[in-house]
Amino acid sequence: MVRKGWRAVALGAALLSGGVASAADWRPADTLRLRQTVEYIASERMAGRLTGSAGDSLTADYIASRFAEGGLMALENGQAYRAGMPPQQVFWQPYRMRASWGDSLSTRNVVGLVQGTDAALQHRYIVVGAHFDHLGLGDKAGSLRPNPPAVHYGADDNASGVAALLELADYFAAHPVARTLVFVAFSGEEIGLCGSTYFVEHLPVPQERIDLMINMDMLGGLRDTVFTVSGAGTAREAAGVLADVGEGSGLQVNTIAGGHGPSDHAAFYAREIPVFFFATPPTQSYHTPDDRPETLCYEGMARLLHVLRNTVKAASRVGGAWHFTSTGSAAPTMTKGKFKVTLGLMPDINATADGSEGLKAMLVVEGKPAYKAGLRTGDRLLRLNGVPLHTIEDYMRVLETLQAGETAELEAECGLADGHAERRTLYIPL
Repeated sequence: MVRKGWRAVALGAALLSGGVASAADWRPADTLRLRQTVEYIASERMAGRLTGSAGDSLTADYIASRFAEGGLMALENGQAYRAGMPPQQVFWQPYRMRASWGDSLSTRNVVGLVQGTDAALQHRYIVVGAHFDHLGLGDKAGSLRPNPPAVHYGADDNASGVAALLELADYFAAHPVARTLVFVAFSGEEIGLCGSTYFVEHLPVPQERIDLMINMDMLGGLRDTVFTVSGAGTAREAAGVLADVGEGSGLQVNTIAGGHGPSDHAAFYAREIPVFFFATPPTQSYHTPDDRPETLCYEGMARLLHVLRNTVKAASRVGGAWHFTSTGSAAPTMTKGKFKVTLGLMPDINATADGSEGLKAMLVVEGKPAYKAGLRTGDRLLRLNGVPLHTIEDYMRVLETLQAGETAELEAECGLADGHAERRTLYIPL
């Protein structure tokens, strides 16, 4: 782990300038492969990968073919076997769902396995996951800029996480660890965590033998030398595992306890399975057509890939079963696609109630209701319609009650980014 000092400052300046200056020479093979995968998954051909669409299916086929090429095993009724052709079928976990706009959709998760090497631990599992679906043309649900309809490429969200998933699958297929690794690419995340929910309801391995779920959702926005992993409080073993995973990456890896979050790990945490959540802060391109491959920081992604490899290795070395510990209620509202309105902001996805006041706004989208009312990125949300906000689930519980045509009352600490903080009450027409 690199502590703050001249090395961290130099790298931070390079990252903030739009890339990693000397990092163009840091793991160039990783950087190139990550970029190539993102460019394929977030291409025009995939048309935004809306759940149940042709692009969704094509992406699942691609992931399955990569699993087969990497030598992963398939799972059937809890039994692992060497996959034959066609790979897109043996790695599928198909399911059907009804979308919020009324359509009945057919889609699938993609699941592959790398057998563990230790006789005592190979029947214990680490699940490594990332969702591959996105918003299609943005006209169904979730877009922050739905008009006119246009391809929402979803490079950061979440071709970046899938690219890391595939690199990890290739690496550990060639360098297996003590525990068995289950790699899962989820569909249906953007419209309600549907794929991960289906997976935990139809687990291909016994739940009591799953020690950890690692979720990767948006890894392309690293712009600093400090990265935060959440979930350090979800198992007795977790904090120790994460202690030195930044070694060799040039990053200072910090941790927070919480296992909550509006992404696929929430489905596992709700089943009392320990989780680690890897995500970089969203940018102004979040959930818009501007989330394109050329906007990502691939050198930063390569550094995070190194951290992820370290994390899987360290987690696998733990002797015996992990012990789940709760960091608070797994709120039933922690899913996407359930809200009738949007304020046009993204609260801190890693926030955990720790006694501090308020919830940081990681992103406030220009032109959206909260921005028009005066809120800016970096401001702190204190109360929404009178309800104190400490965690993202506090925010989502209130958001779920809001209706179009209402005016929301938001108490916030504004001007923090400019150093002129003041408490204000903002009235936000919806």
